Amino acid sequence: LVASGSEDHTIKLWDPATGAVQRTLEGHLGSVRAVAFSPGGKLVVSGSYDHTVRLWDLATGAVQKILEGHSAPVYAIAFSPDGKLVASGSDDCTVRLWDPTTGAAQQTLNVDILMRNLSFSRNGLYLETDRGQLDINSFSSTISLQSNSIRELFTKQSWVTHTMGNVLWLPSEYRGTCCAVRGNVLVLGQASGRVTFFEFNLPNMLLVEDFSRGI
Repeated sequence: LVASGSEDHTIKLWDPATGAVQRTLEGHLGSVRAVAFSPGGKLVVSGSYDHTVRLWDLATGAVQKILEGHSAPVYAIAFSPDGKLVASGSDDCTVRLWDPTTGAAQQTLNVDILMRNLSFSRNGLYLETDRGQLDINSFSSTISLQSNSIRELFTKQSWVTHTMGNVLWLPSEYRGTCCAVRGNVLVLGQASGRVTFFEFNLPNMLLVEDFSRGI
């Protein structure tokens, strides 16, 4: 199956072999911005402009849970590898963790920036985001990015951070709309189409190399 979310407030499930619509999931009151399957393939989770996260039963198309708590559109959704957590990223500048069985909110991380992409690591111990990695084991009930939830390199507004400290201030032309982190390498994508690579000497955090490529 392929799942797609739409501005018509629905989620459609498609047969990729035939292109036929298998089921339409209806219930959101705003555009659906993100969808993801559970690891077992029995559930779909969706995030919407209506500020909610919804869990759907694929077999029946019924809403199982409505997860409420965000105060702005939800742009990113992910299931943990064991299916025991759902992560959601919102325009209210928070990332929330939910129990999909009960619908209860487990933790809230105040990230001070919109995260449009979320995924769990294979071991389920941290979140990959378009700003860097967040350590889930560090989550308490409500925390901010000044805590040790930041895993290695991270970008927050005008700064590149490492764990709890600011290490590199970014001029406006270097500030990215998205980023990727792999080890000691940070890649920033700018609105201009330029991609900038930063290589750091960890743990001293010396900037080893900085070069850009235009697209």
